[in-house]
Amino acid sequence: MADRSEQSSSSNSRKRKRNPEEWKKNKRKSLRNRGKEYETASKSGEKRTFAAKQLGKDCRCPLKCFEKVTLERRENVFEGFWELGDWTAQNAFLCGSVKVTAVKRRYAKKGEASLHSRRNYSRQYYINDNGMSTRVFKKAFLAIYAISNGRLSRALSKMQSVGSPQTDQRGRHEPKNKTPEEDVQFVRAHIQSFPTESSHYCRKDKANLSGTCSYFKETV
Repeated sequence: MADRSEQSSSSNSRKRKRNPEEWKKNKRKSLRNRGKEYETASKSGEKRTFAAKQLGKDCRCPLKCFEKVTLERRENVFEGFWELGDWTAQNAFLCGSVKVTAVKRRYAKKGEASLHSRRNYSRQYYINDNGMSTRVFKKAFLAIYAISNGRLSRALSKMQSVGSPQTDQRGRHEPKNKTPEEDVQFVRAHIQSFPTESSHYCRKDKANLSGTCSYFKETV
């Protein structure tokens, strides 16, 4: 009896443990969230490499953003942002660095009598670090954080509509080729309809599927 328990414990110890941190997709996602170089592969096996994030170029705007925000400050802000390593936390940080205000004045276009405009608000972008807050143009804001206009717009729109930053939805969509739940339940019910017999290795009863092949040959 003792030998059997020792054998059982040793077999359990040899069982491979689940380690999501070592999964390729999670490693790839972590690299992307930290702005590091990462590689993807399509179903055909074709690999595509994405370069690491880098500080953007000077926007050369009237505010002279890159003169007001020194290179040392830009590097510190850039590194601090990508070291967050979390998509949702990064979006929350971006939204906190943008001030949204209602439009105070409206101007009519040339040849138009009305002041109709699609803009209901304006946005002001700030670089915040070590207690310092410096207003910059949007182009400089995107360049310093090395993000796309699309990501920033989606995060701000989500914040305005629901009051919380956009969460990471990558990899959470339902696969197009997912088996319908009705089919899964049908297969389970079919397997459970087979008679059971005592297992040789444990006390539980298991379905006897020895006649499954012949069954399908008769029904097909």
